[in-house]
Amino acid sequence: MTQPVPSASEIQVQFAWNFSECAHALRQVMRYRPRPRWWRPMTRIFIVGIVVLLFLAIVGASSDGWSGVITILPWIVILVLWLALLGGGQAWIGAWHIRRNNRHLVAGQQHSLSDAGYRLRCGLIESTIPWAGFERLVETRDFFLAYPHKSGAYYLPKRSLTAEQTRQARELFKLHGGDRATVLAA
Repeated sequence: MTQPVPSASEIQVQFAWNFSECAHALRQVMRYRPRPRWWRPMTRIFIVGIVVLLFLAIVGASSDGWSGVITILPWIVILVLWLALLGGGQAWIGAWHIRRNNRHLVAGQQHSLSDAGYRLRCGLIESTIPWAGFERLVETRDFFLAYPHKSGAYYLPKRSLTAEQTRQARELFKLHGGDRATVLAA
C-alpha cells in the first residue's frame, strides 16, 4: 500500500501513544465536549449538594460517637470514590481501557489535516472525516480536539507539532470550523 503524498497545505504528524498523555487528553475531551449551556452549572450544584450531604451525614453520625461514623463509613467511601471519578479518575480508567482493548491505537497514530478533512490512522485502521462532519473543534493549551460526535474526540498533542504546524492547524480549525471552533489556548 502506498502512502499518499501530502499537499502543501496538508499537515502530517506521527506520534507514539502515551498512557498519561492519553488520560490528560481524555480529561480535556470530557471537559470540552458539546453540551447544553445549563449542564456545567447543574453539575456543579449537584456536586456541592453531595458534599454538603456528606458533611451533614458525618456531623449527624458523629453525635452518636465513633459507632455512628463507622455505621455510615461505607457510604462515605462510596461517595468519595464517586467524586474522585468525577474529578479525573474517569480519564485514567478510560486510558487504561484503551491500552487494554485497542492495540491499533496504542501502536501509534498518524494524523493528517488538510482542506479536505481530518484523517487519522492507527495501526491498520484509518478514518477520514470532512470538516463539516465535526460537531466541535477545540484548541486547548496542550491539544487540538476534533469531535466527530458528542461523546468522543480525536486528540492531537501539540508536543508533536512544530510552531508552523500549530499555526496551520489553528487556521484550519478556524477556517473549517466556523462557529463550531473554539480556541482556548494561551
